[in-house]
Amino acid sequence: MAPWLPSAMSRRRGSSRGVAAIEFAIVAPLLIALVLGTFNLTQLIAMKRKVAAATELVADLVTRHDTEIASTSIDDYFVAVELALRPVDVSTMHIDLYNFYQEAGTIKTRWKKSSANGTACTTQTPTTRDPVGELTNDGKDVVVAVLCMPFLALGDTAPGMQMFGGIKLEKKVVMRPRQSVTLACTPAPCP
Repeated sequence: MAPWLPSAMSRRRGSSRGVAAIEFAIVAPLLIALVLGTFNLTQLIAMKRKVAAATELVADLVTRHDTEIASTSIDDYFVAVELALRPVDVSTMHIDLYNFYQEAGTIKTRWKKSSANGTACTTQTPTTRDPVGELTNDGKDVVVAVLCMPFLALGDTAPGMQMFGGIKLEKKVVMRPRQSVTLACTPAPCP
């Protein structure tokens, strides 16, 4: 064997280690971002489902009342929604409940009740042409529940890692009262 061959082979092995280190330095952050992105996307989908279920829950509970609902009962339902969303931080969650009716072709608000925490959701201003208006055209009240909250993904608090930053989850559910044509909130006006 030639005397220079072993030293050439050892130099070749050292250079391949350097190439592997460079490849790892390039590929590892991409793989970490891919894994975190997949995890956060799964989290987002699950959170959207929870928000939808919680909004349906509060609308369902309110529309089960006979002819009137106490403001304190609605407050209890807001607490039930918070419990349904656990272990999610609900300090940024906000719920708006509206009761609309139609009078002389104009949709009016009979009452509105909002939860205390979080920032307000999109204001509901129905017209006679949207689903809320179509449901009120026969003199029946319509209850609209809107739940909104920001989505905080894993890593959103780390600098440069905001994958889904700024996403606001919002769900609207429209239901009619089940036991009567109208649903009053007491004490009136519903605070």
